[in-house]
Amino acid sequence: MKDKKLSVLAYLVLIYGLKKEYGIEKKQEFYTNCYGKPFPVLENYSFNISHTEGGVMCSLGMDDLGCDIESCVEKPFLPENIFHKNEINLVRNATNPSFAFTRLWTLKEAWAKCDGLGLLSDLSMMDFSENIEKRIFEYKGRCLSSGICKGLFWAFCIKEDKKETKENYY
Repeated sequence: MKDKKLSVLAYLVLIYGLKKEYGIEKKQEFYTNCYGKPFPVLENYSFNISHTEGGVMCSLGMDDLGCDIESCVEKPFLPENIFHKNEINLVRNATNPSFAFTRLWTLKEAWAKCDGLGLLSDLSMMDFSENIEKRIFEYKGRCLSSGICKGLFWAFCIKEDKKETKENYY
């Protein structure tokens, strides 16, 4: 039941963002791609929503994008099909492995959602270990941003110019 309530709240944030940013007030219809990523039927925008206990996140823009929000994972797990070997070493050697893992996990999930493939993306090929402390960084033609707000880790990924992203989304 909590998950359903958070999903509804995330959808309401999307509806609010559409009205505020694009003046869209009419009811929206969505299709999903073959991997389950939703996209609007008639309008020309992209969105992504995420939720976890205690928080929701919605990203909205004109280019492909993805976002993720998570509570700090208490016991990190490091599947080799998701994490690059440098990231695995970073988490294992971190002062706070839970923080390092959760920040990397949210970045990976935001990247995968931007692709539209979800966890079917080959995430082990992405190495975010050198950028984990940066608020905004570019990686392979995408702009990523991550942080912590009220104890929740969040990340955002968009296929867009860094300067424009910085000015329009933060």
